[in-house]
Amino acid sequence: MPRHARITIAVKGWTGWSVEQPATKSVELTVSAGQALTPATVGIESFPYTLFVESVGAQHIMVTYGRMVMMNHDGTINLSAPTRGRCLIKVGCCLKLASPTMDAGTTISVTLSAVEETML
Repeated sequence: MPRHARITIAVKGWTGWSVEQPATKSVELTVSAGQALTPATVGIESFPYTLFVESVGAQHIMVTYGRMVMMNHDGTINLSAPTRGRCLIKVGCCLKLASPTMDAGTTISVTLSAVEETML
């Protein structure tokens, strides 16, 4: 039986040029295997990125990302990290990505809330 996943994507712009920072914007989505997510499809303008939902398992999703780097556990950004990757996100867990930029950019958090069976 096919599955779909409920995720929350939180997008926060940042800049090193001012003390005031943009507010975080978020959206809850239901996604399926094969679905591509970009700023246009998510509906939140930001640094260009791609997220592709490869598969939806019983308690996880597998995603590939592009044009972003994984954030370090302490919130720092490794500018030379790979800008493409693959990650398994378990229910209740979050993938944190950032634009590989120095003066201004975007951070993205993808949190998996639940996986549900699709009724046909």
